Amino acid sequence: MVIMFRVYDYGDQIHPKLILILYCFHIYFSLEIILAIVAALAQLELEPQFNEPYLSTSLQDFWGRRWIPMVTSILRVTIYNPTRRSMTHVVSHKWASLLAIFTTFVVSGLMHKLIFYYIGRLRPT
Repeated sequence: MVIMFRVYDYGDQIHPKLILILYCFHIYFSLEIILAIVAALAQLELEPQFNEPYLSTSLQDFWGRRWIPMVTSILRVTIYNPTRRSMTHVVSHKWASLLAIFTTFVVSGLMHKLIFYYIGRLRPT
């Protein structure tokens, strides 16, 4: 991790695509380490945060099953299922599912914007 941080000092001399690859590794290792430390300090048994994302065979496999499955399960329980249940009374089951998917993606996008704002103090676009 320390080497990764030092490489960022030379970012203007490194190819931009290599910097993006380093960002991916940085995020992966940072989340893995931080969550392991928090679980150890709180003496909790957390479910695995990643399921070998580098072995994914498609985007659906990557986002739905391998990259932070805990977030997927949280969004399913807190956003998707309640929205689908409440919309089933208003529209058909098919449209309720589509509205629930759309709502889940909107909430996920807003959370990503919020995280970027708090980490980098970048204004929302």
